[in-house]
Amino acid sequence: MSAEFNSQSQIQIQSQTQLQTLSPQQVLEVRLLELPSLELEERVRAELLDNPALEENTGYDGEDTSASDDGDFAEDGNTYDREADFLSEDDMPDYYNDPSAGRSDAVMVAEIPLSDTVSFYELLREQLGEQSLTERERQIADYLIGSLDENGFLCKPVESISTELAVNIFIDADDAEIERVLRIIQGFDPAGIGARNLQECLLLQLHRKKQTDECRLAIRIIGECFDEFKNLRRDRIALKTGASEAETDQAFELIGHLNPRPGFALGETDRQGGVHIVPDFTVECYDGSVQFSLNNFNIPELRLSRSFLETLNAQEGSSDSDVRQAAVFIRRKIDAAQGFIDALRQREKTLMHTMQAITDMQRDYFLSGDESRLRPMILKDVAERTGLDISTISRATNGKYAETDFGIVHLKDLFTDGVTGADGIEVSVREIYRIIREAVAGEDRSAPLTDDSLSAMLKERGYDVARRTVAKYRDQLGIPVSRLRR
Repeated sequence: MSAEFNSQSQIQIQSQTQLQTLSPQQVLEVRLLELPSLELEERVRAELLDNPALEENTGYDGEDTSASDDGDFAEDGNTYDREADFLSEDDMPDYYNDPSAGRSDAVMVAEIPLSDTVSFYELLREQLGEQSLTERERQIADYLIGSLDENGFLCKPVESISTELAVNIFIDADDAEIERVLRIIQGFDPAGIGARNLQECLLLQLHRKKQTDECRLAIRIIGECFDEFKNLRRDRIALKTGASEAETDQAFELIGHLNPRPGFALGETDRQGGVHIVPDFTVECYDGSVQFSLNNFNIPELRLSRSFLETLNAQEGSSDSDVRQAAVFIRRKIDAAQGFIDALRQREKTLMHTMQAITDMQRDYFLSGDESRLRPMILKDVAERTGLDISTISRATNGKYAETDFGIVHLKDLFTDGVTGADGIEVSVREIYRIIREAVAGEDRSAPLTDDSLSAMLKERGYDVARRTVAKYRDQLGIPVSRLRR
């Protein structure tokens, strides 16, 4: 009996070991992976200031050197061997030998920041940094933020998030813990962010308003009469709430000023502010082929400090205990510096593999710039092609941009679901969006198209999309129901 109990205890201990959180090096790799180019440059420069065991590779050690297009030169006029600055090939950053590193002046113009919107994911993470949370809670919150859709909604059920946390970042969190962290995110600005559906989104916004009689009635309407509200059945709402027609009208007017797409609205605010971004990739097309490069040219090249390494070698063999103790400090700094360089290498490797999969799958789109040529693609598709997990792909694409011949593209915009046409060919949902937008834009305002009419029109074009699905797409596009478009 005792042996059986001990066996069970050992199994429990082993299970806890398997669910350990990420190591410090893995956390560093994750943090660097999610940074866009501009923020990575700032992070690298901050690390250079913080860790004396790191230094920037300038390509020369002298103060007065000259350079030409053929290479770097030392003071005596002989060609300078830049690779000699590294103690070994392993010490050389992968991006050091990037063919795109030697760019002409014309190409270097690409480093000038372009005015565009910054992803609202970064802005939510800024608010996350202001919260007093444990590291575990912060990791859960960060994962939840990365799981929000472009409207700021959490469309995945909490049960799925729990499974993903266990599989992807080894955190065993139950539904209650995830719900508790989600409520923290739902307290961020703008109001309504982190909601799981439109009803919760509206309620989150109403609860933040001054609780007047009008607001309390609006909360009852959304909370208790949501189906009637969606169908504008004011008569049924009056029966359920006992409110007068005037009171109901005032509540409807208040609800009408709420934002059904808080994530989208946050992006619009940033656009007005003119936030600067630098594209993380440059995509170019030549003779029917799609090529890309990672924009590392403005990020300092790093190496271990040669003087630090020489000092360590001299002190570690000393018979003086104080000197050996100083060597321990130097070793820690060198290990941290090497870990940072390794994390940068891993970031580049992950981004390159991810972008290669994306350009392979979306080749027709990059060649044409036509959104209708976008293939259905979800995070899982890229994960399977690269052998990486879904959360890694999400981090590698969140807040990342590519410069193309037809403008700046947010990588997250390339991920869409698919719809199969009558010919058996699957097309991106964006094509369905385009058809719906064009149809509504050209409709007769005295007799606007209903969801049934839009569904029938799509079927005529070979896309069997149910009325309920059409309604979902219409909501995602921010298009009101037909009775509100008169």
